Amino acid sequence: MRYGLLDNLELRIGFDFIEQSRKTNGNKLNNITSGFSPLLLGIKIGITEEKGLLPEIGFLGHTNLPFLASTDYKTENTGVDFRFSFAHTLNEKSSLSYNLGMALGDDSLEASYVYTLVYGYSITDNLGTFIEIYGDLPENSSPQHKWDAGFTYLINDNIQLDISGGTGITENIQDFFLSAGISFRLPI
Repeated sequence: MRYGLLDNLELRIGFDFIEQSRKTNGNKLNNITSGFSPLLLGIKIGITEEKGLLPEIGFLGHTNLPFLASTDYKTENTGVDFRFSFAHTLNEKSSLSYNLGMALGDDSLEASYVYTLVYGYSITDNLGTFIEIYGDLPENSSPQHKWDAGFTYLINDNIQLDISGGTGITENIQDFFLSAGISFRLPI
């Protein structure tokens, strides 16, 4: 949930419901874990609007509270992350966005540099599509690179549906995932 406090300040709160099966050495295991991820609290601050070649720039900061997670997803530490977000309008139907930042915590105290690159395209006024490459570069571990793609559908000015799927690019990090969501702008 996001709440606009000022024109350039947004408060954020959220969590994910996750269900997954685990693999070891490429063999699928029967144990399935499910539950809620740690509660996310954060802010987004608008720094500048897009002007010509200068992108729209924002700052996002979050903390993850592990004590509010389901048992399967509780982490040892409180996680924190920040990102600078950039967005360019390419033309009337397409845009390019990217984030650069750093994350620390959860089950590791190792700092990790994070990135995202997203191309978005409006098929119609209500239907959009995107493709995204994202990942992290930990200080002392192997990098993890992933991709996903999906669709958004604007039911009306206040309700949007989305669906996406993706996989890991880096070997042995993730086979495939599907995600779906619904967003509401209040009041409806």
